[in-house]
Amino acid sequence: MKESGDSLSKSSKTRTTNISSSIINSKFLKKLDVAPVVNTSLVKPAIDGFGPFDLQISEITILKNKKLGAGAYGEVHMGICRGFEVAVKTLKNMHFDPGLVEGFKRECIIMRNLVHANILLFMGACLEHNHYYLVTELAPRGSLDGYLHRKEDEPAKEKLNFLRKMSISHEVAQGMNWLHKQNLLHLDLKPANLLLMEDWTVKIADFGLSRLQPKNDQDIGTVGGTLLYMAPESFNIKPLITVKCDVYAYGIILWEILTERYPYDQKYKSLYLLQKAVKDASERPEITEAIPRSLADLMQMCWHPNPDKRLTFAEILQLAGGNIFNKTASEVVASKAGNSMGEQISAMWENFGKKGSINAVPWEPFAEQFAVLMKTKKDSLEMKCLGALLDIDQNNRSVTWKNFDHFVNTFGPLEPEGQVTTVGTLSDLVKLVKEDWFWGGMSSEEAMDVLRNTKPGTYLVRFSANAVGCFTLSYKHPKESKVMNKRYDKHQIVWQTLGETIKKEKKVMKLKSPAENRPPRFLVLFTKHTASHSNYEVSEHFMDVATKTRKGD
Repeated sequence: MKESGDSLSKSSKTRTTNISSSIINSKFLKKLDVAPVVNTSLVKPAIDGFGPFDLQISEITILKNKKLGAGAYGEVHMGICRGFEVAVKTLKNMHFDPGLVEGFKRECIIMRNLVHANILLFMGACLEHNHYYLVTELAPRGSLDGYLHRKEDEPAKEKLNFLRKMSISHEVAQGMNWLHKQNLLHLDLKPANLLLMEDWTVKIADFGLSRLQPKNDQDIGTVGGTLLYMAPESFNIKPLITVKCDVYAYGIILWEILTERYPYDQKYKSLYLLQKAVKDASERPEITEAIPRSLADLMQMCWHPNPDKRLTFAEILQLAGGNIFNKTASEVVASKAGNSMGEQISAMWENFGKKGSINAVPWEPFAEQFAVLMKTKKDSLEMKCLGALLDIDQNNRSVTWKNFDHFVNTFGPLEPEGQVTTVGTLSDLVKLVKEDWFWGGMSSEEAMDVLRNTKPGTYLVRFSANAVGCFTLSYKHPKESKVMNKRYDKHQIVWQTLGETIKKEKKVMKLKSPAENRPPRFLVLFTKHTASHSNYEVSEHFMDVATKTRKGD
């Protein structure tokens, strides 16, 4: 089924989109009052050969065993169309209720005109012979909801670190700001409708309830949505529906992203009681001390009881332009590094963000400033060991936010050298890195690869990207000859005493020797002194800054 054209009619005050009458006639368009939100001549499909409303039934293969979710009007499955993996939404009502069909067509009309990096890309539709298919690009990681609220029967997903949460929050605001600039409201903004691409780009999806901003805010009729995210004014007898309804939902979503909890946490036994609390008592999710103050203020400006006092997405992005998300992320990481250094580290990262990307910082300026904070030298053994833990080597000369966040979660708080302290210092870090059984950060799969072909009793110690703050002893079982893992979290041990713990475990578990061929970034720091795995001396390059030999196991 082919479209007849995309010309814009200017013969009336309200512009309409010229679509083949066999699909959607002009009366339907007039009833919906749908005007094009962008010049459709600029709309380019993601892949050559796709276009609005030109798909045939025979071109779409729906993989029924790969259900991705359900939208306002139908189910979504993975599919194949013209040789590409796609997502296919189908009407779930076999009798095709006229209301469902109308809503489905509304979504097609709206989506065909939306092209933005943070809006799920519409690739075509099939609306013929009672077959209603809407085809979009595939978001491989699924919904944000799946990462915030993992179901017990689902496999574990990668945990969202704070920086990623801030990046997601920023991209949602970007997509919604663009949508509102086109005079469109989403009206069902929630984590389940925020999809994630392989590179973590956010895609706003499901426009089944979307509509144009009405000229008369009161003349809207009934309005749908998901109650947890609906603004109080939408519960009025004559709902007040404006862009501020989406802003309200964004504030709730931001709270949910930070806490990884459902709003109100089943506090109310019925939807009626929740609706009454939100509308009449201005009830909102609880803001705890764990939520950074700057983000708590942002939430409250988004879900203010008075819609006129809420921010717009343009204003939210202005705050983002002032680094509210990056600054908050730096404050969170800094707080884990210790009270005496927190403000200094926060200021350091904020300064890096002003000069460039806060996501990755060149090692040299980072090492220079961090060494000053820690009262050591940039080229000291302590800083070299820190670099090894941050994956710095000849090929990688940047400190990523993810690695630094992981570092302070695992080893913080830290204090400068020369102070009497009960927490760790960089000198303590050197002692750990010198241990030949310590392999730094690595996944269980990587540990499995290292140990698979080793002798029984071989072991290594690592910290994992998926279990922040925890250390894991991975070993080849002395009798069963299979690789096993034993995890220790911060409540069980402190990393400064990890060596003593491993020494005891060796005896109890009958472990024999550390795995060989540690990562080169550790090997270059120390040279083997004897045939024993436990005796090392500092390489000649560092003899002036560290003890030459270490004895014992």
